[in-house]
Amino acid sequence: MGSIEENETIRVVASGGVGGMNPVVVTARVLKVDEGRAEIWLRAAAKEGLLRQRAGEKTAIRLAALLSKATGAERAGE
Repeated sequence: MGSIEENETIRVVASGGVGGMNPVVVTARVLKVDEGRAEIWLRAAAKEGLLRQRAGEKTAIRLAALLSKATGAERAGE
């Protein structure tokens, strides 16, 4: 991603739920803490149908785990 000068917000629509049929809007806020360090705040929301699948929550957790693994972050979720 390179270095960021200020805070940035990124939004994407991802697939979630059973069979990936439920659209999930994921918002990632990248906050510059200091030189060479940033925090990422994730929010994911999905429109649920008759059956609650918690697609937004599951997508946010899955994405946080992938980011943590990719960056070597020690403390995801704090």
